[in-house]
Amino acid sequence: METVEELIEAMCADAVAIAQDNFDVALDYSPASVEIVEEMLGGLHEAFKSKEGLEDAGQLACCFGAYVGECIRRANSDASWCEEIPKEGFGYLVVTWRGQQCFTLGWCNQRITEGPEFDVWDTFKAMLESVLTKE
Repeated sequence: METVEELIEAMCADAVAIAQDNFDVALDYSPASVEIVEEMLGGLHEAFKSKEGLEDAGQLACCFGAYVGECIRRANSDASWCEEIPKEGFGYLVVTWRGQQCFTLGWCNQRITEGPEFDVWDTFKAMLESVLTKE
């Protein structure tokens, strides 16, 4: 079984490759790159709601969610990945940072499947503001 870190690394590598190959975008793990991811997720939402659909929406959400979470972790030395397992028994990969749990894979899934009201860039900025104002 892979460790959480190995799984995140593999999903992030996929996100970086998808961004480069399909959007001609080089992702650099900076917090600012999350805004670029939001733009790509918007395009994926349009494909998802089209008649053709988007067969791999869940997989794409996981890859980009891992990337967004990794942006948080790399920018904040006290942030880390963990697997949260609620009573239902399904595992969720979560970035924990200063008492906050960031379900970035879920953020990206909602953005792709439900639309712009689940803007990942806005959620990311709000999370940063929330954590930093508690200092």
